[in-house]
Amino acid sequence: MAVNHVILGTGAIGRAVAQELVRRREPVPMVPRPGQMDEAPTEVKVIASDLYDPANVGEVSRGAKVVYQSAQPAYSQWPEKFPLLQKAILEDCRGAAQSWFSWKTCICTAMRRANR
Repeated sequence: MAVNHVILGTGAIGRAVAQELVRRREPVPMVPRPGQMDEAPTEVKVIASDLYDPANVGEVSRGAKVVYQSAQPAYSQWPEKFPLLQKAILEDCRGAAQSWFSWKTCICTAMRRANR
């Protein structure tokens, strides 16, 4: 089964996107922070990967038409880790996926859907 979507991050936004993709019967691979997704729905494939390494980002997103970027370090680690995470993700996925959706796009999409 081809994977058209990859979700980087498994927080509230990533899970909302996953829920919508499951509703559409799409395969749903998600990449969490270590230890952040112990209970995944059966329709979700959890992929362990270090997103601080661009090569790993490329591996988990290979072939995807859309990458949903909702990954982030713990808030207490933002000053040192957030720029590194974003750089690694953008470095490898820049030309890999046909479409990119950041967490802001996902929030707006979820809000529009909820207000229907």
